Amino acid sequence: RDQRKGSWQLSSSGKDLDYGSERDFVEFLMSYSQDAAFQKKRTIFPFPYRTYQGYRSSELDSKLLMPSEWETFDFVAMFPSLCLFSADNSSSVNNRRLFVMKNGTPYLYFNSICINKKWYLIEIEEYK
Repeated sequence: RDQRKGSWQLSSSGKDLDYGSERDFVEFLMSYSQDAAFQKKRTIFPFPYRTYQGYRSSELDSKLLMPSEWETFDFVAMFPSLCLFSADNSSSVNNRRLFVMKNGTPYLYFNSICINKKWYLIEIEEYK
């Protein structure tokens, strides 16, 4: 865990760290990154993938992906120093918005929700 200015940074170091109130979410991300079967079980389908021009100014494309179209991915391997989420008041809400930076600007958002104490990925937003 690396905490800088209210954000968390994932690391593939494999060290056992104390994530405090975010333990369940961080464990979800790690399992999601390492287990393809877990990833399909914890992705809500049909899965919206939205593409925007600018910051939500206009939606360019919207797809609903089905399980047969899903390509598994590894958060930790793909974005080891770029996966961030806000730590502000996060223990009291049931959703998380993970984002990836490109050239100093967020360009991918991974939206998750907690249902019955289990985390699920529910949407990806891409900004061009």
